[in-house]
Amino acid sequence: MDISVSEAARKLGVSASTLRYYESAGLVPAIERRGGRRVYRPSDLAALRLVILARKTGMGIAQIRKLRGLLFADRARADQKLSEQISVIDATMDALATQRALLSRLAACGCADPVVCEVVG
Repeated sequence: MDISVSEAARKLGVSASTLRYYESAGLVPAIERRGGRRVYRPSDLAALRLVILARKTGMGIAQIRKLRGLLFADRARADQKLSEQISVIDATMDALATQRALLSRLAACGCADPVVCEVVG
């Protein structure tokens, strides 16, 4: 079933201008037009869902364009790139957990004098 840009935007939870931007940025194939209006097919919505998912992971436009190309050209390499990104996220999460633990210890110590504080020292 073909739908309008406003209906596609509603279904995908983004604005119509976002959908037009993703098309103009080359993140999805050109959307068919009828009578000058974009008409979205199920395959267009699937391509847009991938872009929206990638944006939610924090990927930038260039990264999404590269990932999309890899997914269709070399799935094994795309999976490798995704695994590398997961490793980066895991390392960041570990560092944040350490920072959080240190800050929690410091906040809970109650020392009036940082010089004699066991957490600081």
